Amino acid sequence: MLRCYPSANVKIEELDAKRQALSSEIADMTAKTMSATQMERISADLDNWEHVSFEDRRRILDGLVTTIRATSENVQIDWTI
Repeated sequence: MLRCYPSANVKIEELDAKRQALSSEIADMTAKTMSATQMERISADLDNWEHVSFEDRRRILDGLVTTIRATSENVQIDWTI
């Protein structure tokens, strides 16, 4: 039987908050390093989204999304821009 201790839960919450802050910081840095050409290409692809191939959609989303967290009740997407 697995027992959870209150101090362990607090530590888990602290580490998760730190991880989220670092993920956000990485996303900010990534957005700042995205070139104007990349932004123009993504913008053009988004304007023509219905005609973009699945692989190109995946490539675009890989550049725009850092993490996706989903539960039965909620979906949270962390964007790079």
